[in-house]
Amino acid sequence: MKGALSYAGVRRWAQRFRLGRKFIEDDPRPGAPITAASPIKSCAIKKPIDLDPHITIRELSNSVGISMGSVDHILRSQLKLTKVCAKWVPHLLTKAQKETRVRCCRNLLKSYNECDPGRLFVTVTGDETWVQYNTPFSKQANKMWIGKHSDPPMIPRPDFRSSRIMYCIFFDVK
Repeated sequence: MKGALSYAGVRRWAQRFRLGRKFIEDDPRPGAPITAASPIKSCAIKKPIDLDPHITIRELSNSVGISMGSVDHILRSQLKLTKVCAKWVPHLLTKAQKETRVRCCRNLLKSYNECDPGRLFVTVTGDETWVQYNTPFSKQANKMWIGKHSDPPMIPRPDFRSSRIMYCIFFDVK
């Protein structure tokens, strides 16, 4: 059963209770207290992230001088940051370009509503897409630190002059 104490653990606890133990809480353990997660260390970690959100935990650990586990704990628990991959989009359109596309789509819908419904069955449409031979950035290089409730950043597709091939697809209702 998951989460259940092992047979050896039950034997150890039974022995402790036979020797006079009264409580089930663990005894305090010796060792150094956790001091890496201080407000000073949090500020020291936050500054490089503000300058470069693509920075890695290893680089932060080396620059601040604490373990990678402590850096990860500070980033996720105290600063409430998560590392996400940027979202690839075909274009970063301006508001005017988006409005123009919506206006064109509404005009097309209006013209389809005014014509014979049978005309839609003889319509041939097409689409094209460019496929990159190689992507200029790896997925790991696109990851960046953002707040937990923030939207992922968007980056446009690579420029026109990179090596790629165009696929054209045409189809109708059949």
